[in-house]
Amino acid sequence: MNQKSPDEKPSRPETEADKEAARYWRARTRLVYLRGAVLVLWVVFSPGDVPPVDPFM
Repeated sequence: MNQKSPDEKPSRPETEADKEAARYWRARTRLVYLRGAVLVLWVVFSPGDVPPVDPFM
């Protein structure tokens, strides 16, 4: 009577590759959130009526 649900993965020990992949995706997710926050701050605090300045002049 003690059956597992069909979508449950068979348990296996966590390998170094699993830890590496988890660390990679956590870092990538943080980077995406950070980039989104910078974009929001850029849009909120950027002056709209100032003409762009050419840095090479």
